[in-house]
Amino acid sequence: MSSRGLRNGDTAALDGLTRTAATLDGNGVKEVDLDKLQERAELGQVAGQVGFRAASDFISSRQDEAASALAEARLQAKAADASEDPEAIAQAQQQLQAAQSQYAQWDEGGTMKRATQAATGAVAAAISGGNVGAAALGVMANEILLDKVSVFLNEKGAESGSLGYEVAMALSGAASGALGGAVAGDVSTGASVGAAAQQYG
Repeated sequence: MSSRGLRNGDTAALDGLTRTAATLDGNGVKEVDLDKLQERAELGQVAGQVGFRAASDFISSRQDEAASALAEARLQAKAADASEDPEAIAQAQQQLQAAQSQYAQWDEGGTMKRATQAATGAVAAAISGGNVGAAALGVMANEILLDKVSVFLNEKGAESGSLGYEVAMALSGAASGALGGAVAGDVSTGASVGAAAQQYG
């Protein structure tokens, strides 16, 4: 069918076309279903939103528990010191060190907090058919780098919660996620999950 035929309204040449796109994969041409890609992207967005909000609530509860345990351990250590009982002091110090360790694991930058976020990102990616490794690395990069970005913005006068601060953090979340995802060979998954972690986490 010539272009003239199409201009005259003859669309026979378009019959049978599906909403797909062709991409080169190195071995030839394969078709990509754009509807399915969009569906997966939307599913990943919902999974990320629900997952990271749930993870945030879970992390907050663990942080509160760790903070309470640490405060109690400090009181016990103070009471033990006042008793001048070597055995009581030693036991109280052990409990204090354990409480401090637990608190650090759930605090910003803590291993348990990061592991929970990374696991959430991996699950969200799995649900949407994305690269699980890229998602986990994207979240880890997000966790590591965004703390530094936040400190930098505060030092430059950007207040937490302000429009400029939130925009900068959102862009940094996507960028750091993309950087982590690139390590696993999937920049887009890393970027999307990193952005979701920053927005909802």
